Amino acid sequence: MDGKLASCAIYENRPRICWVYRCDKAKAMLSAAQRCAEVLDDILIQGWKPDGTNYVISGLHQSANNDYSTSTDFGTFRNPLKAVTGDLTLLWADNVNEVNFNLVLHPTQYAELIKSVSTGVIEYDEVMKLLALIPDMLKGQVIMSNDLTDSTGILSPVDPRDCTSRR
Repeated sequence: MDGKLASCAIYENRPRICWVYRCDKAKAMLSAAQRCAEVLDDILIQGWKPDGTNYVISGLHQSANNDYSTSTDFGTFRNPLKAVTGDLTLLWADNVNEVNFNLVLHPTQYAELIKSVSTGVIEYDEVMKLLALIPDMLKGQVIMSNDLTDSTGILSPVDPRDCTSRR
């Protein structure tokens, strides 16, 4: 039996010791759950390459059929809006219609987007409107991920069955 658990029966201050024990175990569990989520995010976004070189499972980024490239700086006002619109145009041309979208960005581009304001217009809000063009459907989100390289992003349809997206 674990020494900390056994101490619950020995010391006078049992409730506190039991509480500390539970908190320690909860921290370890949450840390493990977070690490699992990070690995799953990496597999979903990039894919799985067990040898470190060759993908056995392609992620969203590796299997994307479209690539909207722009040389414009994401930190310049209106450029994020132009990039999202350009990518949406490619998806609509492939008949990815009647859905809202999620936008996954590297932390650098995410930070540039959330600070982008000009003459009272908050660009983040404008991008959010583009991600949720279809009313009465789950709205898209802007998500930050370290699994993307700097200057890259992924635009993907919102799963209509996803309970985590906000209406």
